Amino acid sequence: MSSVSSYFQRSRPQSVPQGPTQRDVTNALEPLFNYFNDNFAIMKQTLTDSAMVMVMTRLWKEVLATIESLLVPPLSDKLSQQRPLTQQELDIVFKWLQVFHTPCFNKQY
Repeated sequence: MSSVSSYFQRSRPQSVPQGPTQRDVTNALEPLFNYFNDNFAIMKQTLTDSAMVMVMTRLWKEVLATIESLLVPPLSDKLSQQRPLTQQELDIVFKWLQVFHTPCFNKQY
């Protein structure tokens, strides 16, 4: 009987740790958003509209390039120190993309 009960204890699925929620990801990005808001407000007062659009476009390209560099390994013959992301890290990166795609992030300054 004890061998049967020990079998069931061993074969019981282990609890899978849950990754951060969308709210956790959004809260973690809050300091970055505050930084953007503060600096964009200052730039809006000092730059022309076309210069402001240029700065925001360049910043957006940098954000996308950074996310891409996390997801896509370097394409080169040289060895890379970059390791593949874990499933939890991938989930977080895709949650970042969802946050950046929201209307509040894309509002006009």
